Amino acid sequence: MESVKLVAQKTIEKLPKDSTWEDVFYELYVVKKIEEGLIAEKEGKTKTHDEVKQMFSR
Repeated sequence: MESVKLVAQKTIEKLPKDSTWEDVFYELYVVKKIEEGLIAEKEGKTKTHDEVKQMFSR
């Protein structure tokens, strides 16, 4: 797993030169949430689409 600093650097480097602070923060937020979701999936802390549908159909 890459360090947070390295992931942040790579993410920021992909942004256009005229990016705002809001753009930077949003992209870092999205990357963080995706990583959290992948970790949760590996730990079995996610639900399938059908499980969620059942939860909302009650």
